[in-house]
Amino acid sequence: MATHISSTPVVLDRWSVMYAAMLATLFLCALFLFLFAGPLYARVHAWRYNICLILISSIFAVGLSDVILRSLDLFGMSYYRISNRYERNMLPDPDLIYTHTPNSTEIYGNAEVHINSLGMRDREVLDKKPDEYRILFLGDSVTFGWGVAEDQIFVRRLESILTKQMGRPVHTFNSGVGSYNTETEWELLKRHGEKLDPDLVVLMYVPNDITIRAQEPFDPSAEWRPPVLVGWVLSESWIYSAITHIGRFGRASTSDTQEAVLSSYGWELSDRAIRAIAQWCENRGIPFVTCLARMDDNPVSDAILSGLLKADTERSFPVFDTLPWFSTMDMRKITNSFVDRHPNADAHALYAEGIAASLKDAQIMGDYRYPGAKQFVANSLLRTMRTRDVL
Repeated sequence: MATHISSTPVVLDRWSVMYAAMLATLFLCALFLFLFAGPLYARVHAWRYNICLILISSIFAVGLSDVILRSLDLFGMSYYRISNRYERNMLPDPDLIYTHTPNSTEIYGNAEVHINSLGMRDREVLDKKPDEYRILFLGDSVTFGWGVAEDQIFVRRLESILTKQMGRPVHTFNSGVGSYNTETEWELLKRHGEKLDPDLVVLMYVPNDITIRAQEPFDPSAEWRPPVLVGWVLSESWIYSAITHIGRFGRASTSDTQEAVLSSYGWELSDRAIRAIAQWCENRGIPFVTCLARMDDNPVSDAILSGLLKADTERSFPVFDTLPWFSTMDMRKITNSFVDRHPNADAHALYAEGIAASLKDAQIMGDYRYPGAKQFVANSLLRTMRTRDVL
């Protein structure tokens, strides 16, 4: 176990703090047993029947509780087990770190997922028709449509809405992959952008886009390394998942100020990728839109909005804030479950309607150069502020 090298080697340039603490604990336990094995064994042997009874009853109680939680799926705890299986089905990629398995079909929860030959949750890409208007959506699990049927995802819903509005065929492409950040989405655009030949590129930005991605390609063999294997076994337990969920979301962050977010290395990398995407679109005369996908308010997303608006001022692309679209909604009714906070089918319908209305207001699909971008952003921000004042 000591030969393992953590992804964040802090201690002795080899282990993370948690992994080093685990090794130290195991070493101390081994040392204790070595020094006091004799007296300890005698005492344990004398109490062996009681110890066995306690262990067996505890294992039975924990196992029974886990079975009950698993059968009832309280609070939607199955999300963690399903998302782990989704991650294990990924393929390593030198530029994208990992990608969907092309030409595959899987069922995650209640949703059937078809992946085309390009690794996207979408139909096969055909030759572009003369009057066809194409929109490419870049994003992560929200764009992917986690937990939602393919025809209910906002990307596909938007296709029908815009086809009626424009009076011409509109084709939307869903390139969303779970846990992708802006850097990875930029890499994906470079790989598939020319083939897809979009007339509009929409970046669905989520607050965790500032998460720094791994520097090495995804390695399936890492599943058998001790910490990963132990984590995988524990993640199969509903009780363990519940405890980690409470620990992950039960703590209030004390450092999520605007200054901390916008000065972080994660935001720097994300901002750089956004500007690269905008430049790619500008070089091809394609309009580019960034959509901050959020359904509730928090300091991180507020800071990101200000950063996106600053980038818009310098690059002249519009930013849509989705928060006003959900301002009067009960979060319990527009998410998959208490644990899985991804938007459900109803939320995807609101996303589609909001994006369609915003594109129409901004006159983006009728004006490639989009000269009124800054004025639209100012008006959009004003509407957002007024909505918050009313609330």
